[in-house]
Amino acid sequence: SSSITWNWTTNYLLTVNEVTNGSLDWSTAWMPRGTTVVIRATPVQGYHFVEWNGQTNGCTIDGDQIGVPMDRPRSIGAAFEITWFPLTVLGDYGEPVPPPGTNMYPYGTEVTCFVGTNAVVDWLLYGGRREYVCIGWTGSGSVPAAGDTTNTGPFVLTNDSVIAWNWRTNNLLTVREVSGGTLDWSTTWLPMDTNVVIHATPDDGHRFMGWNGQTNGCRIDGNQIEVPMDRPRSIGATFDNIWYSLTVVSPWGVVVPGAGTNEFASGTIMTCSVWWNPVVEGATQYVCTGWTGSGSVPPAGSTANTGPFEVTNDSTIAWNWRTNYLLTVSQVARGALDWRTAWLPMGTNVPIHATPAVGRHFAQWTGDTNGCAIAGDRIQVPMDRARTIGATFDTDRFTITATATEYGSISPSGEVDVAFGGHTNFVLTPQTNCHLESIVVDGVTNAPRAEYDFSYVTNDHTIEAVFDVDRYMLSVVSSYGETISPPVGIN
Repeated sequence: SSSITWNWTTNYLLTVNEVTNGSLDWSTAWMPRGTTVVIRATPVQGYHFVEWNGQTNGCTIDGDQIGVPMDRPRSIGAAFEITWFPLTVLGDYGEPVPPPGTNMYPYGTEVTCFVGTNAVVDWLLYGGRREYVCIGWTGSGSVPAAGDTTNTGPFVLTNDSVIAWNWRTNNLLTVREVSGGTLDWSTTWLPMDTNVVIHATPDDGHRFMGWNGQTNGCRIDGNQIEVPMDRPRSIGATFDNIWYSLTVVSPWGVVVPGAGTNEFASGTIMTCSVWWNPVVEGATQYVCTGWTGSGSVPPAGSTANTGPFEVTNDSTIAWNWRTNYLLTVSQVARGALDWRTAWLPMGTNVPIHATPAVGRHFAQWTGDTNGCAIAGDRIQVPMDRARTIGATFDTDRFTITATATEYGSISPSGEVDVAFGGHTNFVLTPQTNCHLESIVVDGVTNAPRAEYDFSYVTNDHTIEAVFDVDRYMLSVVSSYGETISPPVGIN
């Protein structure tokens, strides 16, 4: 006889949950009851362990390590978080990005540090300007160690980091604009404590007089100054001019400079001109035709403006003027003149032709014709003074010859005078027992009518009224007789 006893072990399921941003050193497994399992949590780079989760009651937790008693089935997991690192920005000026102070970024962030405003200019209370120029940076941690630009370029933040922006202090040297000479420096920014040597050179016709501006603390040796740039400074120089005369001669107009002797400093850029041109006095006009010059003035010109020139010695300008007379051409009726009113130079001879309108003819010249050469409808006008010239025209006239045959009359009759464009009405009247046979106008026969009108007459005409006596029919009928008067038939 035999027996068998089956032996059983009780296991519980340990479920190790899937985690992100880290790992657990156990995986899901069946574990004998009463076993204690030690699990360790390890974060990936840039992350850190936060806590255990799941069925942790009764477990022994020591930071990132947990002891799990398998007195029942359990599910165990862990949580991880990304690690944040500080980026400390140091800088006294400009607009750094990120801004000055401590800036927090998660691990692995790509960062670019730069200065948005460069350079920075301050106005100082005592005058002048000071400039702060970024000349680079010094870095630690994830920041590149050093650079001489205003932009680090991109870098990945993986630990605590610091960037300090480096600035250079410049002071503004303002070199003032001067006249009569030059300075061999121009306005510029210069590093603090730089020493600058400036020379003053007078132009031709000038001499150096002295330095001006913020010269205290400077070393001056004649036309040379050594300027310490321990602060913003403004430096200038003065020069004295040599003066020359400019004599202006002009009988007319408003001239610039004015007529007479004018004094100008050597090197002055001058423009001579006539402002009031032409000058009109009644019917006489004076027109500037240019100038004659000497010294610094251009020798001659044909305009009322010399253009700019530099005064370097005593000079003279004489403005030249031409006299014009007004030729007034009067408006005329019934014709036209081939000139209009105009200013003409003294001594000019002007030929004018008079042309009558249609139906008109030239009559005579009018106005200031004394001294003029007249040939019919043409006149030659000498402009030895102001003149007014006009002309008169008469209307053309035509003759209508009116006649009538016997047995009637025409009124008016004979040679009838008619002006150009005029009209005349003729009345044609037959005698008693007579009638108007026809009207012959300029040789052309027209049908009879009691009146005939010539309208808008432009040439000579003829008109003839043709009349005849009234006539009747006598019909003679006779059966006998040889001599009958009037004869048998229609008479």
